[in-house]
Amino acid sequence: MVAGFVIFLFIISIAMKQKKASDTELQISVSSQIEASLRAKKVPNVFYEVSMPEGSIEFRCEDNASFVFKLDQGQYRNLPTEIMYTPQRIDSNRLYLWTKNFNLPYTIATVVYATSPQTIYMVYNDTAKTDDDQYVLEVLDQFSKTNMTYAYSASDVTEKIKKYKNHKVICFTDTGACKTSANGIKNYIIITPNPGTGLNSYGIVNFSSNPAEGVPYIGDAILYGAIFAENKAMYECQSSRLFKQAEMKRILMEKRIELLEKGYTISNGCSPLLAGALYEIRNTSGSLAKLPELFNPQTPPGDPSREKKIYTSANSFAYANEDLKLASCAQLY
Repeated sequence: MVAGFVIFLFIISIAMKQKKASDTELQISVSSQIEASLRAKKVPNVFYEVSMPEGSIEFRCEDNASFVFKLDQGQYRNLPTEIMYTPQRIDSNRLYLWTKNFNLPYTIATVVYATSPQTIYMVYNDTAKTDDDQYVLEVLDQFSKTNMTYAYSASDVTEKIKKYKNHKVICFTDTGACKTSANGIKNYIIITPNPGTGLNSYGIVNFSSNPAEGVPYIGDAILYGAIFAENKAMYECQSSRLFKQAEMKRILMEKRIELLEKGYTISNGCSPLLAGALYEIRNTSGSLAKLPELFNPQTPPGDPSREKKIYTSANSFAYANEDLKLASCAQLY
């Protein structure tokens, strides 16, 4: 009996080791598939659904400017160049991914937003402001594929929250409605766009995780990042990484224009047009280089004049590129 029991334990231990090895192999395989999917999402303005085994996936933005994820108890996998606004943890067998280009006006990066069917996003407007209605329509139009909806009253918010494991409420006016925990609201953001310029400009976002500390956004690609980021810290970390990439792209664009200028004679009509584009690209040099500091938790909210300068210079650069096109000169992007 003793010998039989020992043999039985030996067989069980072998089976457990094989199962553990099999689980580890499966986890590595699935993690590799998810990593490949995340890296492949480079086409902008597209919705993807990624299937995976039932379990949890964790996302983390590191202080050293890298972005990592892991599946269940597996090893963290590094995504050093990807810009993703995500929850910190997703428990599901499906990932929802959206993509959008961040432009200044040339493309800086394709941003990815991630969530799951277990989370509801509610654009909540309890005011009669025309601007707020327009903002609501813009957001709903961008994310109409799945779990983004409109809430028109406190009772509507309460009912919809009950049906989902997680939620985020999006408001455009600080009427106190977003902050009302009595309605079941635990996670919200309040967006304050620059008046008269629409969502794809610049403004401030306040997160429920740090409601008194507004952080800036420039362009709707970053603004939508605030919707899908877990909290203020995740949003700041990803936005800082994005603007470091923006400064590198700005330097490359400046060098490109300088080389193009050398290829034209003074009498050529393209030369003065390039000079105007070069002025605009240099005009944002200091602002872009310092902008990641605005998303550092140790620094106070940014100076709106800096965000405005980047926004207006980007628009002027777009006009300069259009002028080059009309004059049959080499375009810059």
